[in-house]
Amino acid sequence: MTRWPRHAVLVLLSLLVAGCGALGPTGVADGGDAPAGVATGAPLYFLDSAGALRASPRATGRLGDIRGAVELLMTGPSPIERDAGLRTEIPRQEVLRSVVYRRERDIVVILPFASRELPAKGADQVVCTALAVHLLSGGGVRDTHVILGFTDGESEPRSCPVLPG
Repeated sequence: MTRWPRHAVLVLLSLLVAGCGALGPTGVADGGDAPAGVATGAPLYFLDSAGALRASPRATGRLGDIRGAVELLMTGPSPIERDAGLRTEIPRQEVLRSVVYRRERDIVVILPFASRELPAKGADQVVCTALAVHLLSGGGVRDTHVILGFTDGESEPRSCPVLPG
């Protein structure tokens, strides 16, 4: 009978040292935004005949990155997108280059023209395209904004009027 109490003491000491039950319950932890899945193309935002923003997934075989999506957006609607009534307010450019980088929680998109050349709806197209690619890449849009950089300065942080956040 001396074996049983010795084993019981060892088991109790092991449980005590391991800390089983030592922590109380914790609250629910926010894991952030859920990934959105696999994309087969870049979501580009164009304007319909009423001037409303509309996403048009450009079939590229992969999502790509924000810079690539913005540069696709700057080429304008494809013939199929134009036939569907989509248009753009982004000015045509000889150079279709942009620069994209992160500044704290914001995404900075530098465009190759002056701010006065981009109407408000065109700015929305760029902002929504950038945030949609960011979202599909697993990022959240709740606390992320886009700052548009131009040859003559930059915009205030902007959000997309048609995306949640």
